Amino acid sequence: MNQRISEYAALVTALVGLLISEPARAQSYPAHFVTFVVPSPPGGVTDIDARIIAKVLSVKIGRPVIVEPRPGAGGMIATEFVANAKPDGYTLLWASSGAIATSPWIYKKKLAYDPFKSFTPIHTLQEASPILLVSASSPFKSTADLVKYAKENPGKLNFGSAGNGTGQHIALELFKLAAGFEATHVPYRASTQAMTDLLAGVIDATFDYYSPAKSQLESGKLRALSVTASWRLPVLNDVPTLSELGYPVEWTGWSTVVAPAGTPPQIVDFLATAFAEALAAPEVISHLEATGTRVLPPKAKEGVEAFHRSESEKVRRLVQDSGISVE
Repeated sequence: MNQRISEYAALVTALVGLLISEPARAQSYPAHFVTFVVPSPPGGVTDIDARIIAKVLSVKIGRPVIVEPRPGAGGMIATEFVANAKPDGYTLLWASSGAIATSPWIYKKKLAYDPFKSFTPIHTLQEASPILLVSASSPFKSTADLVKYAKENPGKLNFGSAGNGTGQHIALELFKLAAGFEATHVPYRASTQAMTDLLAGVIDATFDYYSPAKSQLESGKLRALSVTASWRLPVLNDVPTLSELGYPVEWTGWSTVVAPAGTPPQIVDFLATAFAEALAAPEVISHLEATGTRVLPPKAKEGVEAFHRSESEKVRRLVQDSGISVE
């Protein structure tokens, strides 16, 4: 009898241990540094933005936040890496709009992650608007000039982009649908290549973000005609939005932070609060504004997932209407 009682007591102790071990681990979090994986090369715009945020975040959580660049495949390499990481809160992903909302719809192959099932959403981060750009020598002085020419000369306008399925390409497809014109899409392997050909007159126009175009805009070599966001960029406050001009386009490249699926709720809550505080820091806000981006309207956890689904549906409809796809 005593042996049975001892066995029963040991079983109860083990069960209680299982019940309290997860909260205990969560309460001790973070015990060491946190890795923040970003889908861009070292020194890239996203990498720099992430380091500014990580510096403030490190203070908020009391542990170093290490930014780890894992570029390639439109953000899918970094995204797949974090999807397979241990769900303990020590590996986070700078989740891009391309990898979460766009790639699942435009790639014919099955992805190695599910944008909703593979991750636990934590908080929104930032967004940047593609800018409709032409060279300073272009005959197009306004968006209306460009649209008029495109309608009168179907298919003759050459639009460069950073590649099939990129945010710049999606911006073009949305613009074409909204304005009702045809144009030839010229995909490049990088936006820098498209920019070089735009300045050389090889292509007529492109969509790109402010940071890579900044020096050419400031030197007067490029002309910004409009932006695809619903808001004007503080750094280009005289450049109208496409919506203002009568073309119903609202599109930005955005980022959120997520963790692997199964990350404990207590850790997610802790991180959501820390990111909210870091993104409200004046140095983060001023840095983002200076690079033509801004903090996304703050959403945490379920709000991030709802945002992901809404943006994903936007791309699904675009793919359905335009038929774009990537092998």
